[in-house]
Amino acid sequence: MALPPLPLEIVSKILLYIPLSYLKYFHERLPKGDSLKSIIQGEIYGKLVYVAGNHSDSLEERENTEAHLVPKYSDIIDDHYVASIEELRALARRILKAHVVQMKIIIRTHRTLQTFLDFCNQYPEFISEIPSICVVGEAQSLRLLTNVIYWENITHLELIQGEEFTMNLCPPHLEKFSIVFLDQPTQIMKGWPKTLKSIKIQDARCAKSILLPDSLQELICHDSMELWTTYPSSLRLLDLSHSISDVSCIHIPSQVRDLSLQFCDLKDEDLRQIRFPPQLKRLDLKYNSIRSLADVLFPSSLIMIDVQGCLINRLDDMCLPDGLQELYVGSNQLKSLDNVIFPQLKLLDISAKNKDHNIFNFSKVRFPSSLESLLADGHKTKDWSKVTLPIGLKRWTFSTVEDSRYLLFPSNLEVLFIEFPESSQSKFCDLKLPSTLQEISLHHGVSSDFHWNLPLLSTMSIKDCKGPIQFPSSLIELNIQGLCDQMFRNVQLPCGLRKLTSTYPFAKYPESLTDLEVHLPGNKYSEIPRGLRRVQHPPQLRPSLEQKFPGIPILDATSSDLNEYFNTAEIDWS
Repeated sequence: MALPPLPLEIVSKILLYIPLSYLKYFHERLPKGDSLKSIIQGEIYGKLVYVAGNHSDSLEERENTEAHLVPKYSDIIDDHYVASIEELRALARRILKAHVVQMKIIIRTHRTLQTFLDFCNQYPEFISEIPSICVVGEAQSLRLLTNVIYWENITHLELIQGEEFTMNLCPPHLEKFSIVFLDQPTQIMKGWPKTLKSIKIQDARCAKSILLPDSLQELICHDSMELWTTYPSSLRLLDLSHSISDVSCIHIPSQVRDLSLQFCDLKDEDLRQIRFPPQLKRLDLKYNSIRSLADVLFPSSLIMIDVQGCLINRLDDMCLPDGLQELYVGSNQLKSLDNVIFPQLKLLDISAKNKDHNIFNFSKVRFPSSLESLLADGHKTKDWSKVTLPIGLKRWTFSTVEDSRYLLFPSNLEVLFIEFPESSQSKFCDLKLPSTLQEISLHHGVSSDFHWNLPLLSTMSIKDCKGPIQFPSSLIELNIQGLCDQMFRNVQLPCGLRKLTSTYPFAKYPESLTDLEVHLPGNKYSEIPRGLRRVQHPPQLRPSLEQKFPGIPILDATSSDLNEYFNTAEIDWS
């Protein structure tokens, strides 16, 4: 007996949880006239990106039939579908049925704008009905665009060459404004609309030439000089990273909830001078010259402190707020956490990127019982097997010199990362892994043909292991990296795998695969699944793949893509 079809109202809600790339794939295979097509079109085209000068605009006009307007794969930017000019025309003519609620117009240069200007002149009503439009490009391009577009619904501007921007180009309902300067602006920017809530400034020689409106709630100012001495009392987020030279002249509004002062060369005495807002929630002080948190009076309201990449060598002399939930102290100069009294944290990051600063022993550390995430990778730790970990820990990343036989894991763990020494003979089959694991990453070690007994595992990452490997059948996403292509031969991939990233190609891929990324040429494979929506392969394979799979983007990958991966500072295990 066949089940009755679900009501379209329920189907439309289910579609909200399906990735955009899968929706497009499903849409392509629906028969013409299917009632689901219009619903899926609404999800795909509800939020759009149009890139002026995109290669698709130079294609010959296609017939305006629905068969030719099925969305092909294109990049997705900020969860927005990247549409061609043909698709915009079809939307304007109601051939494609969707109500566009947001649109981002990316203009590479003003010379590539003419096709879109012609479209705006031909379909002015379509543009005017879009509630929110974001324009990204040069000020000169904005000037050309405002001559033809209904600019009252431009709510976001992201401009480069900001010195060319003048206030007569400011839309009346602007909500977010981002500007990058290549030179000094010629006039003071003032008279902003009351709707403006967010300003982001980059590389301003005189930031204070931009007068801040009283309505401002977010201010981000990076790599700039000559800052303001006072700020609107309405500010909730203030980010002055790489811009502060003297903290004594900065008055932080009392209502600020998020404060970021990265790369400001702050020292201990500077930190003690700052009068933090009494209701501050998040404080980001990454990459400063801070050596100690002693005698720093943090607001009791703080829930997050980030001091990664500083020069801190001890934590037992600090006094943290009782309500703190997240503490990031990774990549400092810590040698021990003995005698440190932590508040009831949910997340603690003590990871190490510098091989010269390691914590070798954790057995005497009193981790808070409330801890859910512990990030401790990068240390040449010798005694994890003797550490008492919180029973509620769900995420744990660590490096160890111990054998895998002696490691113990919390019973509710969901995410696990383990890095063994490169020469380690630790066997994966000896790991006593909890059945609750959903994601696992293993670097180095020895694999064998065994059953993982991890029914919930959906994501796996393996780097430079030795021996054969059998992947859990539940995997949806797999990342496997190695310097030798032998480990990629005669390996059977899970039949339900959707996303695969690997150093070398495999001999055979499952039909379920939709996203494939291979970095180096190697084994020859028989077939690539027809359901692929994205392929990234070495450039020498591109011509044959494009001929074999027209319509699927074949992105280039070279060995340089692995530079960051393989050049990541390995731990000196000696």
